[in-house]
Amino acid sequence: MPENQLKKFNIMCWIGRKDSIVLEKDMPVFKIVTAKGTDIYSFYQSFHYQLNKLYTTELDVRKAYGNIVINRGFHSYATDCPVERITNLHIAVHSMVNYYDYEIYYDRSYPVLKQPCIIPSGSTVYINQVGEIVSNQIILI
Repeated sequence: MPENQLKKFNIMCWIGRKDSIVLEKDMPVFKIVTAKGTDIYSFYQSFHYQLNKLYTTELDVRKAYGNIVINRGFHSYATDCPVERITNLHIAVHSMVNYYDYEIYYDRSYPVLKQPCIIPSGSTVYINQVGEIVSNQIILI
């Protein structure tokens, strides 16, 4: 995917009101991914992941109108977050993408999966009221 296309549509946006926490122990979560053969990609940005590899990033955290807004980090979901809520979110995002004529990098010919992950202890984590999580570290297992 050409670099200029990645900048065209940045859907990574997490909104919540709670401050971050630093994990004292590993946290099991899941991530929505697409699988292309044995390759695993993030649903929105098509970031290529390898299993059992630690990924780290700096979080891009801002405050706006009483909310915390994060535009960079590893997005995942609490293990008890209902899949229906996530499915509805994806439908809403696709509707918004179609309405505004943006491109999203999801090829519908590949399956969408709930990929088990671990956010390792020592990670900085934000969790909002609906079970969406953003962290500075993640391992897909």
